[in-house]
Amino acid sequence: MKPENPSYHSVLTVLTLAVICFSSAAFGQNRQGNETDTLAVAKYMYFAPATMSEANQEMLNQVLTLNFDGITVEQALKKIAVKAGLRIQFSKDVTLVNWDAPVHLQMNTTVAGAIYAVLHYAEKYHVRLLVTRHGQLILSQAEDYKQGDDKTESISIVEVQEQYGTLSGRVIDSLTGKPLYGANIILHNTAIGTSSNDEGEFTIVWLPAGDQSIAVRYMGYISRILPLSVIPGETMEKNIFLEPDQLEGDGVTIYTQAFGQARAIRQQLNANTIVNVVSETRFRELPDANAAESIGRLPGVSVIRAAGEGQKVAIRGMGPQYSSITIDGNRVPGTDGDRSFNLSMITPDMLAGIEVYKSIRPDMDADAIGGSVNIRMGEAAGETRFRVNLESGYNNQITGVGNYKGSILGSSRFLKERLGVMAFASAQDVDRSAHIFSSSYTILRDKRPDEPHAPVVVNSLSITDVQSTRQRYGGGLSLDWRLPGGRLFVNNVYSQQNREEIRYQRRYHLESNLQEWLPGRVRRNIFTLNSTLAGEHSFSGLEVEWRLNRSVSAYNVPHQHRGWFREPNALDLAGADLSGGPEIIPTFARNRPDLAYLESLINQESEEQQTNLSASMDIKVPVVMGRHAAGYFKFGGKHYHNYRDRLSTGYRVHSWDVPNLFNNPNSMFPWLVNENGRASMIPFITDPDRRYFILDGQYEIAHMPSIRLIDQIWDNYSDLYRTLYFYRFDDYEATERLTAGYIMAEFTIGSRLMILPGVRYEHEHSEYKAMVGSFQVKPEDIDEYEINHRASDSLSTRNVGMWFPMVQARYRVTDWFDIRAARTVTTSRPHFLDISPRLMIQYDGGIVTRSNTQIKPIRAVNYDLFLTFNHNRFGLVTIGGFYKEVEDLIYIRNARIVYPDKMELPQNTRRFQITEPVNNENLTTVHGLEVEWQSNLTWLPSPFNGLVLNANYSRVFSEAHYHSFEFRRTSEGIVGVDTFRTAPMVHQADHIANMSVGYDYRGFSSRVSMQYQGATLRSIGDRPETDWYTDDYLRFDASIRQRFFGGALSIFANLHNITNREDRTSQFTYDLPRSMEYYGATFDIGLEYRF
Repeated sequence: MKPENPSYHSVLTVLTLAVICFSSAAFGQNRQGNETDTLAVAKYMYFAPATMSEANQEMLNQVLTLNFDGITVEQALKKIAVKAGLRIQFSKDVTLVNWDAPVHLQMNTTVAGAIYAVLHYAEKYHVRLLVTRHGQLILSQAEDYKQGDDKTESISIVEVQEQYGTLSGRVIDSLTGKPLYGANIILHNTAIGTSSNDEGEFTIVWLPAGDQSIAVRYMGYISRILPLSVIPGETMEKNIFLEPDQLEGDGVTIYTQAFGQARAIRQQLNANTIVNVVSETRFRELPDANAAESIGRLPGVSVIRAAGEGQKVAIRGMGPQYSSITIDGNRVPGTDGDRSFNLSMITPDMLAGIEVYKSIRPDMDADAIGGSVNIRMGEAAGETRFRVNLESGYNNQITGVGNYKGSILGSSRFLKERLGVMAFASAQDVDRSAHIFSSSYTILRDKRPDEPHAPVVVNSLSITDVQSTRQRYGGGLSLDWRLPGGRLFVNNVYSQQNREEIRYQRRYHLESNLQEWLPGRVRRNIFTLNSTLAGEHSFSGLEVEWRLNRSVSAYNVPHQHRGWFREPNALDLAGADLSGGPEIIPTFARNRPDLAYLESLINQESEEQQTNLSASMDIKVPVVMGRHAAGYFKFGGKHYHNYRDRLSTGYRVHSWDVPNLFNNPNSMFPWLVNENGRASMIPFITDPDRRYFILDGQYEIAHMPSIRLIDQIWDNYSDLYRTLYFYRFDDYEATERLTAGYIMAEFTIGSRLMILPGVRYEHEHSEYKAMVGSFQVKPEDIDEYEINHRASDSLSTRNVGMWFPMVQARYRVTDWFDIRAARTVTTSRPHFLDISPRLMIQYDGGIVTRSNTQIKPIRAVNYDLFLTFNHNRFGLVTIGGFYKEVEDLIYIRNARIVYPDKMELPQNTRRFQITEPVNNENLTTVHGLEVEWQSNLTWLPSPFNGLVLNANYSRVFSEAHYHSFEFRRTSEGIVGVDTFRTAPMVHQADHIANMSVGYDYRGFSSRVSMQYQGATLRSIGDRPETDWYTDDYLRFDASIRQRFFGGALSIFANLHNITNREDRTSQFTYDLPRSMEYYGATFDIGLEYRF
């Protein structure tokens, strides 16, 4: 199996361009057929109410929330019609100027006010609103309106100019004269208002004539309530100056970090769900290493790392497999068989923002118990822009320069801004070398009544030098075409990561009295490819969105070859005190490499790939219920086809195969065989003087065989390796077809209450294929190695349907305080291999491993309650709690087979050990508290007024029941008993805290950040003494940036893991270290040029 040919996606791009051209021609031909230019619009625009309101005046006074960012005037007017519950039609007489002009509006205003605000962008100021006796609304150019016109006879004219006025201006820092982005300007004691744009500009239309009051608020500044005399029919220009809310000192200037923070806060406040946001500006100026690190700074999110780099995230105590990852709303196939996705594939250069939904809506995929992470890709802005990044760095683990990265991005709009094009590419070569310590323990006996736990002693120690390099390549192309009443767009995003690891491992076994050397090389390739063709359209009072998506992910291991050398009787244990920690083991070693021999050479290869095809459509229908209530119904469906397969192979040369390998006439290595017929390790040691210490100088790597020589053996004699057939039991094929439908509504009642009820249904039809059989490994003698295997393919199908009722609400108690609540139902589907019809019986080991085709999806009921405070001086503060009830949690059951027939197993498997996934009949609960504070402290005296603060803390609790099996003596003899014990969820951190302090001054930006994760259950054992925990983790990072020439040129530096913190795990208690991974601190410096 090979990665799919990218030519498919090139074809998709070409087809998309053809659709765009065809759509443009079709619309143009339709306009020409009506004897009008493509840009021609109406002399009159008829807005016919879908449902008549109590009075036409009430209909015009409905309050709408607008958030337009670059759509055309025509699209904006149609969206207003949809929001207001109106239908729009065009006649053919007049051409409006700048009909395709982009509209940028964020405001709350009335229907009529929204229309006038949009027409301002079309440079149409002399427009009148008219209402017919039949309830039609007419937008007419004032000079074209004539009394007695057939279309407007017997009309009652709403004289806008005689009743209303318009206010325009800018919000400005009173001390520095700089514009303030995101300031709220609101008609006092109403919901009518807007916010200032990047230049501090604002416009409020449809202001009632007479004496009014305008409230102006901005975080870090003193709020103002200004009297205003609105003159009918006139537009007033007024600049509003706000004073910094400071204790003393000079004024402040809002720079990049505060700017990005303000964008994220605004999006979070306006959301109809519970969501955390990372804005583009926030991570563009001072970026993290990848998307996992950026997401890990949000409340309730813990990061799972490898070699110090974030790989995946656990949200609210739920492991990575319980959350969904999407790109622009399209599901990304998992890179691993448990359905989780490796976020280190996504670099910040690609992104326009990240949204972490803690509560989902019915129009989102339901398999998101932890949450749903949506990664937003950018699109072409109105102006042409290019950005080039180059950087390099130092890694103190390798004590040298070893990291390189470059990226380029360009975007522009063409054909009168109808066609947008954005393209980007990136490449990175980074060193992720590490030193790893690991150990294992043995339970001597069961605990006695007077003991807190059973006695545990160390059994083995392993030290490993990992020399790891990773190359990442990414690219993307985004096209969009603006159509009358909508747009078409296509996105292609590609990401690839190639890893190579050289591992020098030295291992000591107390129980077997062995010392082992395990040199090896492994190559891994991961890639993802996501292509989307979509459209958004408004017509007949409806909003319609459709999407076609194809996503591919692959995880391939083309080469994993290692040697296995053993020194027998390697430890002098006579009189040894084994009660100490694992660090004492090397003191017992005899260190006789001349006695060591080649046990085996093993090569493993695997290919795993998943392809997703999906098609979806969403339809939104506006609803108006009088003057004080409005909203919409939304319904839609999605069909999802998913195919995944895994193919693995293994090859091995054992010690008793050495004569066949080395003593044949054509052998390149006859001198490696010793007098006992075994391959001595000594000739493999090509550099006997090479020895060095790792792990802070505590342990020595010495006498290590040459990986190059081991690879040569595979390259020249791979046909002599024996196939390990039991690897085939990990292979599978899975085809899943999911059909989903939903209906939901969002109602805004008055200016304070929003309620969002809905229900979703998903039906899954799946087909799986896996191996069923048995095998036995028998070393008959030193000259023979026989593998008896009996296996065949097995097929299974399943059909599962689930309902997901949901409701969310938001109540604005004041303009600075709201309450949000949600009840949602979500699911998580089983791992692919767990649900396949696999059965593997290993007779010589007495082990049965099987999957479970009848296993049920996990179902969770989620409750959220959050309080949000937004204050000028203190910023945004959120306090909330969540509670999850998880049913049918899947766990791996280990038990002894007592009655094989009841378990549908052969009778000769009695007393074998069985491992299988099953549903937990006990309810699992997860609950916790999240607190977040975001603020820029502009009210502090200089020089502290450039500070930007982000801090959050989460406390998470969970209780899951885990199965164990034990034998008990009864009156009927010794019987096996299934029991349960309680422990936290795997990957659930008790405490999560993040804090970053940024500082901006003119062109300088800096940030110091802290991440803390409490102890986390890493793996659950058969008993508490064998549980495995990740220790507390505290990490510090820093970033600085200096801009020159108005921001066109920037120099930046990033320092990661300043304190050189290692990853640690423990078994049962902190006194039993399980592993330590040292990967060092890294320093990057780079250059960015924008033009």
